[in-house]
Amino acid sequence: MAILKKTKTVAAQAPAQKVQSKPQEMGKIAPTESKAVAIPQVKAGAMSVDLGPMIAKSIAQYTESSEALQQARMELGEREYAIASAITEACVKATRADPSIDFSVVMGKDIAAKRELNAKMYIALGLKTTVLRGKEGQKVASLEWNPNNEVGKLLGEQDSDSAAIKQKKESYRTNLSHTLTKCEKAALWLVETKGVNFTHDKDSGTLRLSGPGVQQVYGAPTVLLNQSATQPLRDADGKDTGSTVNLKAKPSYTDIARRAAEAHGKVIMTRADSRPKQFDDPHAQVVHMCELLVKTLEKYSDPNPAAQSALESALSAIEETLG
Repeated sequence: MAILKKTKTVAAQAPAQKVQSKPQEMGKIAPTESKAVAIPQVKAGAMSVDLGPMIAKSIAQYTESSEALQQARMELGEREYAIASAITEACVKATRADPSIDFSVVMGKDIAAKRELNAKMYIALGLKTTVLRGKEGQKVASLEWNPNNEVGKLLGEQDSDSAAIKQKKESYRTNLSHTLTKCEKAALWLVETKGVNFTHDKDSGTLRLSGPGVQQVYGAPTVLLNQSATQPLRDADGKDTGSTVNLKAKPSYTDIARRAAEAHGKVIMTRADSRPKQFDDPHAQVVHMCELLVKTLEKYSDPNPAAQSALESALSAIEETLG
């Protein structure tokens, strides 16, 4: 009897083939390969490695500060519109309710009348109020920055104020005075110009003007006082038409204040520069003129009506240019 041996069955295998790699394309590196990079060499005497961290940190801070500054400028513009809008609306309301608040006064040369006008508006805006000072039986009424709220703390002088704080508050009051004067002129134009209506635009935070008078002045039935010469074209009802319009002028509080001044004959005539020095670069000329003005004002005080008018015009021109 034959003895059968168990055999192991092995699956047939194809003959081994040599795998050839795909030729490497010129200029490309395979993922699994590495390529040596030549490292530049710097002499020890040229090294300032300790500056690295400071440079990186400074660049980061500079970039962040620049972005923050841009954001701050945007917020400043929005805040300026909000202030001008609120004060101008309040001025129109005040003069319509109280005829003694006559903003044509601001176009004249009577300094006392201008101060009385501003005093009335400070009262109407809640900035100043009557305060009794003195001993019992001898109290005297005086008009002061409202001591009952933040107005007194921000604008009124306190015995505890340092010299720096007093100077800062003086700057606050000066800016307030300039803003109020501009808004009074703007309100005068809104009241006196026929065919002009206005409303507060919540989205932009500024005033929107509309009416035939606006069409005549700016070339569009409605505009925003936002210093932009290109605006969405809206119909008389304020609906966006889907297109834009290039306006005849930049609508702004400064612009309508200037138009009010022109309507009252307060037009500033420019004179030809008779100085021998000439400028090919307008930027250099502006720098030179500003330096002269600053040096003059450093030793100047108590302007007469003509000088005050000139300074107000210069301020308006500067605001319009920077806007």
